[in-house]
Amino acid sequence: EKEQDTDYIILENDKQIKFSKNAEIIVDYFSLSINNRKVINRLYSNLDKISEVYYLQKKDINSEIISLIDDMVIASGYGNITFNLDFNWQDLFKIYDLKFSEEYDSFLERIINYIKTLSDLTELKVLFLVNIKSFLSPVELEQLYDIVNYLKISIILIESRESVEKGREIRYIIDKDNCFIYAN
Repeated sequence: EKEQDTDYIILENDKQIKFSKNAEIIVDYFSLSINNRKVINRLYSNLDKISEVYYLQKKDINSEIISLIDDMVIASGYGNITFNLDFNWQDLFKIYDLKFSEEYDSFLERIINYIKTLSDLTELKVLFLVNIKSFLSPVELEQLYDIVNYLKISIILIESRESVEKGREIRYIIDKDNCFIYAN
């Protein structure tokens, strides 16, 4: 798989980080959903691995389902119906619409839950947050910094305007000629 040519690359210990695998960019915070396809597929995959311990329960459930389907086929009068004699856990997760709850008490809780879940289920190393300072207070921003620091995720804030408070940020300005200006 070939990475697209870009003007910028992300390095960790002189090794290029694949954006598609190890980075995430958040622009629209109001449409942010932990139940996106990438995360749900990883959740299903993890649960599928766990399901191996439930072999006997699966066997019992499958026997009941096959018996029920056999009864329905016989009752239908159709003699030419076939079906799979085993089920796939991931298909069952989809049937029951297994997903994360997205009820949050605050905007910050929503973002933190999203980041924690991504960190747990993917190989997230770098998170780009666009104009996050427009949505979080300085205190909330510090809480966010604590979480990403604990999870060992680098965050890059892309802001449309320069802010007054500096906190623990290393700040750069990228001008129209793509020059990096150290702004601390």
